[in-house]
Amino acid sequence: MKKTSRILAYIGLTILLIISLGLIFNQQIAKIALETYHPHVTAKSIAAAKEKPASFDWQKVNSVSSAQIIQARFKTNDANFIGYVAVPAMGISLPISAGTGGDNLALGAATVLPNQVMGQGNYVLASHMVYIGKNLLFSPLYYHKDDGVKGQKIYLTDLKNVYEYTTTEYKVVPSTAIQITDPVPGKKVITLFTCNYSHDEGRVVLRGELTKTMAWHDTSKKIKDYFQDQNNSGN
Repeated sequence: MKKTSRILAYIGLTILLIISLGLIFNQQIAKIALETYHPHVTAKSIAAAKEKPASFDWQKVNSVSSAQIIQARFKTNDANFIGYVAVPAMGISLPISAGTGGDNLALGAATVLPNQVMGQGNYVLASHMVYIGKNLLFSPLYYHKDDGVKGQKIYLTDLKNVYEYTTTEYKVVPSTAIQITDPVPGKKVITLFTCNYSHDEGRVVLRGELTKTMAWHDTSKKIKDYFQDQNNSGN
């Protein structure tokens, strides 16, 4: 009887060890998957991506798992991307997809509302905060939330133009504060948000106002590099 109990105990410990190792390696693989993801996007592919249907039910988005990131990494088509966003002071440089459906949030940022136009209205982007890397996706928004960040730059591009925004707000709001997606009367703004540790603990929001619009070909190499350091963007 005692021998049987010991055998069962060993089996139980072995199973727990296998599960633990699986979780650890899964997280490491997911981290590498994001760190080595360099999508190739062109002005032509962006134009084609804008014609595809998209889902915008962003309030039903849940946290992302390592397994979902790995799966998305190996099946996502670069042609789904419609541009890039960069926040140099936070180390953010991500491709943008249209809509929050599918795997869009697992590898980059995504537009939250239909018919968003860069440089117009309230351009709202969401992405995940993940625990596998402070520099991945929109995790920097969470990890920098106690820093003074007003005045830093946020850049958008569709590889035709580059839109420079200057940060005006950085705050934590309840998860029910859907007004962050509303237009701001008389202003052209960008709103980036992610979870504040968990969905229940609210969202971290970074907002900026449009200060400059530049043609891609007239934009300095320094600004272009903010996008190209993490991606393969070009014409």
